[in-house]
Amino acid sequence: NRNFRNEGISPRHNPEFTMIEAYEAFGSWETMADLVEEMICTVAQKLFGTLIIRHRDTEGTEIQTINLTRPWRRVSMADLVEERTGWKFDQQPLTNARIDELRAHNHGKDMKLAGTPAEQLVEVYEKLIESTLIDPCFVTRVPSVIIPLARKCQDDPFFADVYELAINGQEISPGYSELNDPDVQADNFRHQVGDKDEQQQVDEDFLTALKYGMPPAGGMGLGIDRLVMMLTGAQSIRDVILFPLMRPEAGRNE
Repeated sequence: NRNFRNEGISPRHNPEFTMIEAYEAFGSWETMADLVEEMICTVAQKLFGTLIIRHRDTEGTEIQTINLTRPWRRVSMADLVEERTGWKFDQQPLTNARIDELRAHNHGKDMKLAGTPAEQLVEVYEKLIESTLIDPCFVTRVPSVIIPLARKCQDDPFFADVYELAINGQEISPGYSELNDPDVQADNFRHQVGDKDEQQQVDEDFLTALKYGMPPAGGMGLGIDRLVMMLTGAQSIRDVILFPLMRPEAGRNE
């Protein structure tokens, strides 16, 4: 399906994009991870006859290799951040000394790190780590406040029962154990609406549908444009969109 999000444009983002969505009754983020892993590997195998994708420049020189060999790694966001930066996430705000250490990493100078502990963890992951994940990696246990539609982890409700699949240095697929409790979902929506940085409204129709009964379920989305970027080695999402957003010609009369 076609989707639109009122967000900025960059080599990896376009407001309008194409996505496959899938849901499974009595499934979970784990069954969704298995599904998307099988889908992508099947496509790559049929296209290339191998799960090793080699991108080359115009001279034929190999510039990047993506290894899709299964099984793909699954690791929590907090563990991955600790592995790459040494910061052991304890759900407490960062100290000034730790902020200085994180900003000293490559590409870390523009990090604000001024939000909640959950926001700080996500910012460190997105600014310092995500772009380095070339081979497939399911990043799990994302802070639940960031993903209000997902079920919370039973052992620690600070985290959500989800994955974010990163390949080729960018997120290509999110997957959830869906939240099917209407009361908890209503609280999540109202908390989100109360956030000054969010322009959201409570979706009463969705809450009503949940009250009629939704079984435990897994859900996932797969970004087709980014999948094609990964398969072809395209450096900009504009190169894989049929009608990308264009700037008007200079001096053109309206």
